[in-house]
This record gives sequence, C-alpha cells and structure tokens, in this order.
Amino acid sequence: RGSATAWAAGLACAAAVACLVAGAAPRPQASANFLAPPMTAARGLAPMAPVMATAAMRPRVFAGPVREDRPSVRLAAEKENTSGHSVKGMPELTEEQMRERQALAEHQQNAPRLTQAEEARNMLAYGTGYGVISTNSVQTEGYPAGAIVGFAADAQGRPFFALSTMSSHTQDLLKDSRASLTVTVDGFEGAADGRVTLVGDITKVPKAEVEELRAAYKKRHPDAFWVDFGDFLWHRMDTINSIRFIGGFARAGSITPEDYMKASPDPISAFAKPVLGHMNADHADANAAIVNAYVPIKVDSALMASLDRFGFDAKVTKDGQAFKLRVPFPREATDRKTVKDLLVEMTRAGAAQAKEAAAAEAE
Repeated sequence: RGSATAWAAGLACAAAVACLVAGAAPRPQASANFLAPPMTAARGLAPMAPVMATAAMRPRVFAGPVREDRPSVRLAAEKENTSGHSVKGMPELTEEQMRERQALAEHQQNAPRLTQAEEARNMLAYGTGYGVISTNSVQTEGYPAGAIVGFAADAQGRPFFALSTMSSHTQDLLKDSRASLTVTVDGFEGAADGRVTLVGDITKVPKAEVEELRAAYKKRHPDAFWVDFGDFLWHRMDTINSIRFIGGFARAGSITPEDYMKASPDPISAFAKPVLGHMNADHADANAAIVNAYVPIKVDSALMASLDRFGFDAKVTKDGQAFKLRVPFPREATDRKTVKDLLVEMTRAGAAQAKEAAAAEAE
C-alpha cells in the first residue's frame, strides 16, 4: 500500500482535511513521528460516527466530549503560514489510501478525551512531582534562570514548593515573584508527549497554612525529610496569569486560569500506572488487536501510554512509523471495575475481529 513515508504524508493530509471540517486550521505533519490530528480546547458533545475496519463488525464507541476550537484565531494564524511542516518530494497516495487516512483523521478528531484543563491538572497531580521553575535571575540581571524543583499541587491546582534559602531561584523569587513552572507527563520522552507551563507569581505561604501544605507535600514526596530543615521556605504560585498547554504534535493551546482551577484531575488516571504496566507486559498482542478493532487502521504493535475515563492513548507502529493514537472506550469508565470490564470487552472484540480477518484472508 505504498511506502511508510507515503503513509505518514497521507495521514498528515487527511488530518488537515479533518481539521478544516471541524473549523480549525490544520497543522500538517509529513514526518515519521506524526501523531494524530489536533484535538481542540473547549468541552462539548458531538456524535461519534461508527468506525468500520471491516464491513461485518465494529464495536460501538462512546460519544463523549469532543473538543472545539477558536476558528478565528487558528485561521488567522494559518493565513500567515499556510505551508505548515511540508516535506518536498513526497510520493503521491492512491485515492484508497487518502480515504483511509481521512477516515483515521476524522476518527481521531472526534474521539472523546479529557479537556486540556483536565489534562493539565493530571500532569501536576499524577506526574513525577518535579518540574522546571524559571525565575528572573538576580545573579545575571535581565536573564531568566531555570532550575528543576519538586512541587505538589493544592485542591485548586496551584503548585507549591519547599525551597532552600541557599538556592539561587529562592533568592530570585524573594526579589521578583514573577516566574513559570513547566511540567511534563510521567514518562516524557519528546515532542510527542504532553507538557504544560504555568506562568504567574510565586510568593511565600502564610504561616497558618504551612503545616497543611507540609503534610500534602510529604504525601506527594514521602522521602522529602529535608522539608523540615529550618532553612526551607514554603512558596506557592498563588496567582496564575496564563497557561500554555501542549498535548503532543498538533495539540497545543492556551488554558484560562479559571478553566484550569475549576477542572479536577481525572479519577481514573489516578490508578493508570498498574493498568498500563499489566496490559503492556502481559497483553501486548491484545493492545494491537484493540486498536485495530476500535480505530480505522491496522497497526503492527501498540502499547498503552495513558488512561482516563474516556479511553486511552496508544503508542503504535505501522510500516516502520511510530506515532500515537486515541482509542475511545465504548462507554465512560467510572471506577476500577468498569475499566477492567471495558478492557476485557474490547480485548474480546479485538480477538473476534482478528479471527474474522484471518479467516477472510485465508479464503
């Protein structure tokens, strides 16, 4: 069906078409690591069209929240740069290949997923608990200074820190509270993975609130005995002015501080690690079968990368290309049991479809 390069280029073109249909400017990616078409920011409901890899059978997909965008902003940016990430000399695709790529792009555009605000809250709640703080340097005036620091987040998603008075970034904050914190998803490897930057003012925490934050910080960082040392000060980003979110390739946007603070970390994502570990270690073949059954594409391999109440993200390979796909649950998951039940259901559906496909090929 053509080279792997042609496949990636075709997916990029199809993603562009799907984005235009959805009212957002496309961000074509004709590269080996093109992931999925852009997911948009606000939350709403839209029907999920049935996805058919074979005419005979396709599991139903939950019609959950789908992102919308601000077309005027995206289209204005597109007018300034219509070339995108173009690659010269790409081979042409057949009509059938283009139809396949467009079907995949449209499926991914409509696949239910968390809002960007929820994804950002997830990063702060369930990530490594470390990020890069950038301050206005006292030592090198007029330049920013970055440092990796531990943090935890309160119920509103505001990050707080135990900072040594000997650290240069602490001295920077005592003089100028303006700063940013960049946090990544757990297991961050590169541009395909999510990250978020909070920009605001980091100031000292009132004494009356210190003990509550200390307990929360130690729960997040059980080995952080040093927070009890006398030269550590408690700081918090009390004012969040802006939030820059990148969920992966072609998934970038701004989150308002109000939306961020109103959102909550996804409860299903809280126990994602053991589920992902089990599925990837013991059921890798089932992962690929699930993707092939619930997404209009046939992949060679798949590993679950993240999990939430609407489905999971999978790192897949096809024809030598590696990228991410969104795999929606048939229904919204509400607890551990429903997650298990859904994965069992999807595994059986994937196995049945694989058996049917093998029988059809044998004929």
